[in-house]
Amino acid sequence: MAYNTLAVVCLAAIGYVILRFRQQRKLFKNLPGPPHHPIWGHLPVMAGVARSLPPDADPQSYAHHIRNKYGLGDFFYLDMWPLAPPQLVIVEPELAAQIAQGKATFDKGDMVRQYLEPLVGKKAMVAANGHDWKISRRLFAPGLLHRNLLQHVPDCVDDTLKFRDELAKHAERGDIFPLESLCARLVFNIATRIILGVDCNAVQHDHMFMTLFLRQAQLQPVAFWARYFTHPNPMVHYRRWVNRRGLHTFIGGVIDDRYSSLGSVYDGEKTTASGKKHSAVIDYALDGHREALKESRATAAGSLDQETRDNLITQVKTLIFAGHDSSSSTISFAFYLLSRNPCAATKLRAELDRVLGPSISDTVRILKRDPSIINQLSYTHAVIQETLRLLPPIVGSYRFGRKDVSLVHEGKSWPTYPFAVFINNHAMMRRPDIFRDPDAFRPERYLITDISDEHFVPKNAWRGFEKGSRNCIGDAMALIQIKLVLALTVREFSFKEEYPDTSPEVDGEKMYVAFHVTAKPALGMPGRVMRVAPKKGEEE
Repeated sequence: MAYNTLAVVCLAAIGYVILRFRQQRKLFKNLPGPPHHPIWGHLPVMAGVARSLPPDADPQSYAHHIRNKYGLGDFFYLDMWPLAPPQLVIVEPELAAQIAQGKATFDKGDMVRQYLEPLVGKKAMVAANGHDWKISRRLFAPGLLHRNLLQHVPDCVDDTLKFRDELAKHAERGDIFPLESLCARLVFNIATRIILGVDCNAVQHDHMFMTLFLRQAQLQPVAFWARYFTHPNPMVHYRRWVNRRGLHTFIGGVIDDRYSSLGSVYDGEKTTASGKKHSAVIDYALDGHREALKESRATAAGSLDQETRDNLITQVKTLIFAGHDSSSSTISFAFYLLSRNPCAATKLRAELDRVLGPSISDTVRILKRDPSIINQLSYTHAVIQETLRLLPPIVGSYRFGRKDVSLVHEGKSWPTYPFAVFINNHAMMRRPDIFRDPDAFRPERYLITDISDEHFVPKNAWRGFEKGSRNCIGDAMALIQIKLVLALTVREFSFKEEYPDTSPEVDGEKMYVAFHVTAKPALGMPGRVMRVAPKKGEEE
């Protein structure tokens, strides 16, 4: 009897797999894409690209290579069942706008949540949908407004000066070091200061909070396929639990302290019970929570309810991780690109001299006196934009398709459901028909306003922080961080990457984009920092 039952179960399972197989492969009939194998779908295509690149190369860039290899158009479909969800890849600005900036809202897919949950939590803002996303976004948006972030600039300048001191030590020693790691320390400290109001002094010292974050990130899967499966090693789950517990204890303690000291709102300024002005992003979120309680006529208790507290901890982890991980990579990539493009570096230094004064002491004084002056750094801003175009740490964004919404292209409708809709900004921003000379580093293209100019950037084409309601909530913070680093370092120092002879290459370059949680420079970008030759008339 048991044997018969087992046989029935096995036959049913086999029948289900066969049915799913036929449904999945049939789904791609008459859809644009690379050559589709009747049994393996597009897995051979993906495997072929993977074999042509180093094992740690960012798999989100595969779509760019596939599009170029097979001469694909503005969008195409990929069948990776059963290892990954089927995908609709979009690489054209106006099609991307239909998904990200249209009236219909596309939810983030489960695969984003599944990947990020071990690192930042189940309801992380970047993966949440509906009510959960709206609540979190509404609480944290005020503290991340550009005008509110400017008040942090004086302290961030001091943090960046410590980073400058570390560069000076490396320049004196002439040693090879991973630039991205040092950048990560700086940006982690700035992000923690801005979001939690805590100074970890992470540039020069290991802090428990930073160590826990790094340990948790190191447990994230690197292999492309591993991102879609639960880790088989129970020790990995145990270490994640230990790290998560430590992070929750630290962040929760800071939140409790700041909530208990939170005072009222006087003339639009947030104050503590002692009357001292406060400005951390978490303070704005806590104040927003209290205001919501008042509006709902609920009684504001002396402590946060557990659900709200857990959500705040999750969002703080998300913002700090995202705020330091992608920005540190962008700073590293900017140093790399400026070293390869001396004319752009010269223009950048000239603007910094003109706006912020010729010396670092002038720059420090001016930035602290008037933080809003960084808004005048138009060429510096363009350098950051061009860095994010060529080497984006966030390659694109995923949505989940809808049955009731189609992609409209040249008068024809194409399905978005049941596909993971991947707006691949890396592939889009490397298209020669959208960005003239796409492999060239040309910050000037963002300063062109004449639409007839061949280098004019079309509307919706640059998507460094994505667009629409699900754009990066921390874009203003990232831009401030990166501008401060450039303003206080690039006139004194240059950086030259130096990879081991045995390092793999991509397109003839040892510095390629690797993947670990986000896109990063391979091996952390090892190299040497050197002092820039003083300008004529300056002392050595």
